[in-house]
Amino acid sequence: MSYPARRLIEVAILRELIAVGGRANSQELYPRIAKHFTQIMDTELKQRFGIGENKWQNEVRWAALSLKQKGELSSVKRGLWEITEKGRERFNE
Repeated sequence: MSYPARRLIEVAILRELIAVGGRANSQELYPRIAKHFTQIMDTELKQRFGIGENKWQNEVRWAALSLKQKGELSSVKRGLWEITEKGRERFNE
């Protein structure tokens, strides 16, 4: 099984940020985002690269980076994500 398309993960990130009030620690968001994708098995959420990094979290971070580049997400500080007004507008269209 491969992970969902990055654009789908982006939407899940923004939805979860809205659900928690706009700002959250990335570590708290990883399992919440995973719940949007019931096809991902627990074993896949726990897979790691050879260097020990969690593959699912890495995929979510890439989606977050894409959101940052689009101006829809900002990093208040390392690991603390905040949805921007532009990110909120994505759901108001």
